[in-house]
Amino acid sequence: MTEAPRTVAEAVGAALVAGGVRAVFGVVGSGNFAATNAMVAAGARFVAARHEGGAATMADAYARISGEVTVLSLHQGCGLTNALTGITEAAKSGTPLVVLTAEATSPRSNFFVDQPALAAAVGAEPVRVTDAGTAVADAAGAVARARDARRVVVLNLPPGRTWSRCRCRCRSWPTRGPRCCARCASSSRCCPTSPT
Repeated sequence: MTEAPRTVAEAVGAALVAGGVRAVFGVVGSGNFAATNAMVAAGARFVAARHEGGAATMADAYARISGEVTVLSLHQGCGLTNALTGITEAAKSGTPLVVLTAEATSPRSNFFVDQPALAAAVGAEPVRVTDAGTAVADAAGAVARARDARRVVVLNLPPGRTWSRCRCRCRSWPTRGPRCCARCASSSRCCPTSPT
């Protein structure tokens, strides 16, 4: 059994791997560190790049050759903008790719850009994790959409959601999804919507 994730970011990372992701490419920063480590802990192979543009191109190529959904893991704001050329090519080519990126939602942040609008502008499908209780389902849905529709899905993780603590103490995560187990009784006890 897998150890229960401690944060929503870790739960999302574990859920991506549970959905079939085996390879992750990217540049790690503070915003995507926990989710990327969770993917590696769950068994995915991480390939680091020196620049986000190179990581996007590697992820696109790997997904095309293998036919598998692949993850591109990026820091918020500039990490995403640096990768846009590769993401655009992947979106135009129908590559099954999930772009996992942190998202600064406050306009006062130096990292703030309208990430959903950027994703849509290049032909990718934006998805934002808006609730800790649905984060695992959001991640699973992103993998399914990338796989079944053969498209790029940009999965945005706002920091308030990324670092929220998960309370699930059972050892069944992520196999039972957002409801965890009978001991936890409900997703609100497992992964609260507010940090604890």
